[in-house]
Amino acid sequence: MVTHDPNAVFALAQKVAMLRAGGLFWQGDAQDAINADLLSNPYAVPIQIEYSGERMAALF
Repeated sequence: MVTHDPNAVFALAQKVAMLRAGGLFWQGDAQDAINADLLSNPYAVPIQIEYSGERMAALF
C-alpha cells in the first residue's frame, strides 16, 4: 500500500517505510513511527499527534 496519509497507515499497516527526497528515510514498525518529530521530517511540516482514548490522529 502506498499513501501520504499517516492516519491510514497507522490504522492498517504493521510495517512502515518513509521516503524523503527520493530515498528511504526510515523503516520499522508502524507503532514506532507514531512520533511527531519523526513524522514531521519527511513531510517538512510540523505534525502533532493527538489521542482520544485508544484512537490516534496525526494533525498537520
